[in-house]
Amino acid sequence: MTHVVKASGAIQNYSAEKHRRSIQRSLYAVHVKAAVAHEITDKILHACHSWRENKAEVTTLDLKTFTIKQLTHYDKDAAMVYKKHKDIW
Repeated sequence: MTHVVKASGAIQNYSAEKHRRSIQRSLYAVHVKAAVAHEITDKILHACHSWRENKAEVTTLDLKTFTIKQLTHYDKDAAMVYKKHKDIW
């Protein structure tokens, strides 16, 4: 199980479900259809699993940077929303 180190220093277990929701929220914000959003999200989460496989912990910044790079391959606008989501929501 990979741990996520938050900016505050708090440590929590990585949650694929929380990660899924944040990715999908960004895709929906730019009007990506649900079926496509689910497909993109699954691909990103699969890549993230491989990326985290040998890591005991990652920071929230590491996870955010990884996700933005992945989203950029599929939808640049959704990647920007994900990058700025704390300013938006």
